[in-house]
Amino acid sequence: MADYTLDIQEGSAVSLSSSAVSAGAGNCYATLTELKAMLGITSTSKDGVLLRLLEAASREAEGPSCARRVFYSEYGVRYFDPPATHMGYLLLPDLLSISELVTDEDGDLDYTGDAWVEGTDFVLGPANIWPKTELRLTANTDEAWPSYERGLKITGVWGAGNLGSADPWRAAGVNGTLSGADDTSLALSAEGAVEAGHTIRMGSEQIYVASVTSDGSGQATVVRGVNGTTAASHDSVAIELAEYPADVVQGTLVLACEAWNLTAKAGVVSEGIGNFRQSLRGVSGEVKGRIFARTRR
Repeated sequence: MADYTLDIQEGSAVSLSSSAVSAGAGNCYATLTELKAMLGITSTSKDGVLLRLLEAASREAEGPSCARRVFYSEYGVRYFDPPATHMGYLLLPDLLSISELVTDEDGDLDYTGDAWVEGTDFVLGPANIWPKTELRLTANTDEAWPSYERGLKITGVWGAGNLGSADPWRAAGVNGTLSGADDTSLALSAEGAVEAGHTIRMGSEQIYVASVTSDGSGQATVVRGVNGTTAASHDSVAIELAEYPADVVQGTLVLACEAWNLTAKAGVVSEGIGNFRQSLRGVSGEVKGRIFARTRR
């Protein structure tokens, strides 16, 4: 019988239990169900590991070798220096919408200056597509760029979303109930639509789904108030699901499968039977570039 051999990297782990990796804090670009289907896994014993790898793959999908941008929607405040004189407009990170823009007119960072009005004082571009990546003064505004560093304070929803909408969410077709702001057991009106790995929205609150029952009890374990939102009680509120570009979903699943296959052979760099040897390598940078080419910033 031919000898079967494994080459192990020095200092690498040789096993991984489900308790070694816990469920992440959210913003997965695919669901646990989708990942298990790709891997052909039906057991639930490794769900914690798989969900953590899925979150890590989602962060890799945002990185420099992949899409170079974030797709989840985050509510928050960001501060900007005024643009250089020759530019005439402000370059922005991916932005879905602005709820407030105020200026600092005296350099004390108290932002008691004028509140600019979208459409009257400024416009976002490019026109007719999302996300927005630039801000320009309108021709007829009385406002001017502030003179100080961090002179602009913008409150809005940041992220690339689904690359097609200012509000990248879709109806799940089910309702949910949470009895209070600290309740982490979401009661669902039906199972099947909401899955582990989903980011959902109820009212204005975003919620990450860490696990969902499959026994008909309609319960999910969740992380409350994610992405800059505030937890609140919800009584049979309609649930919406975050939407992401199809290429990002597929690319994230490819990366997560890669991570799982490498984890399953923890530390193994090649294997062989007799004279036949096979190197175990991850997804190359070139392949990643092709997968995420249409979604890259």
